[in-house]
Amino acid sequence: MTKFAGSRRVQSVDRAFDVLDVLASGPQRISDIAEATGTSKAAVHHILATLEARRIVAQERDSFRYRLAWGIYELGAKVLRDAGLNTLVAPSLSALAEAVGETTLFNVEDSGSSLVLMRGESKTSTLVANNAPGKRVPLHATASGKVMLAFKPGVLETLPEDLPRFTPRTIVSRHALAAQVERVRQRGYATSWDEHEVALSSLSVPLFDRNADFMGSLTIAAPSGRLNRRSFRTQLQALFSARDEIHALTGGSPQQQAVGL
Repeated sequence: MTKFAGSRRVQSVDRAFDVLDVLASGPQRISDIAEATGTSKAAVHHILATLEARRIVAQERDSFRYRLAWGIYELGAKVLRDAGLNTLVAPSLSALAEAVGETTLFNVEDSGSSLVLMRGESKTSTLVANNAPGKRVPLHATASGKVMLAFKPGVLETLPEDLPRFTPRTIVSRHALAAQVERVRQRGYATSWDEHEVALSSLSVPLFDRNADFMGSLTIAAPSGRLNRRSFRTQLQALFSARDEIHALTGGSPQQQAVGL
């Protein structure tokens, strides 16, 4: 039994988070938020007024729409600070981006998706990706997600039987995905070749803390013309080096060595 077992959920707090979920997709009018959440416009107005007073949302002067504000970013930054991830991961993430000339990402598993926490950019990268911090991507169609399925206990079992297809190369068979996840577990890295977005590929390795618990994934994302089955080995070696640098700081270590390079 958990600490909060049997506790009553507060409906007003639930509604406030529903409002924030809607605003996460972009600025919205009160009427749009009310329709999306099934809440009255009067209730939405009161929720927004409270969140605005706490600097969590702000109203745009020209359109009168509401958007997320810097207060929510400050809360997120405190999560990273308290976890020590900025110090542990950010420098290696940026250095890796410069070394390979591509976008790099640090993701964690959250509520059945791969959540982007940090992103590194190189001066030469031309990738325009939607993988900004705060973006969620599916576990079964991304390299970061496959790493989580392989190395975070219990996550694979949470996937639905029917996996959504994003491109012609998306793996939608649970049996085929389980087989690939097992290969990821054996070799220590995961790949995604045009499986979530056409012409975008990714390469990912797991990161562990000092207790050998899964911490997150370190990923390179690039156009498929530059990151593919023929060319990924050079990027993979750079990814392993960055992983080792982070593990030197966290006290973590890879659970096994990659094979079959």
